Amino acid sequence: MSAPEPVSLNYELDILPESTWIVATPDPTVKQAAPHVMEVGEFFARERYYTRRRNLPSFLIKYTLGGAGLLEYAGREEQIPARHAFWIDCIEPQYYRTDPGEKRWDFAWVHFYGPGCAKFYEWFLAENGGSNAVELPVDTNVPALIHRLSSIYRGGDNTLPDDATR
Repeated sequence: MSAPEPVSLNYELDILPESTWIVATPDPTVKQAAPHVMEVGEFFARERYYTRRRNLPSFLIKYTLGGAGLLEYAGREEQIPARHAFWIDCIEPQYYRTDPGEKRWDFAWVHFYGPGCAKFYEWFLAENGGSNAVELPVDTNVPALIHRLSSIYRGGDNTLPDDATR
């Protein structure tokens, strides 16, 4: 059996200082037993922001708060304006960036992984006609949920019992 390919990553973090990026450190037992947050945050990105990556065992959801981004994934390029989100499997090649026409992209995001995540991802794609991008209603609670995850992990104690009691 061959070793997995290493993660390939190029990026430019052209973000404002008020941006947040929290790295969770779940217990190894949790990583094997349950879906878990890997990283979470809110970025206020400017025109040079981008990420080009592949081979990261993670799923990523990004929800646009303002401005717009562009996502190149699975042979498609899609604009991700306000109230739109995307969900991708980061094993696959991806390239996302601030839309040059907007010059800013404010978004909430979460990287997560674990048992069951792939099935939910497949269900999302099937329900969304195979598209990784989706427009959400004005009253969506997605940004509030991602903000809640940020507040849980901001304290730095990232164990499953702590997650369940906060």
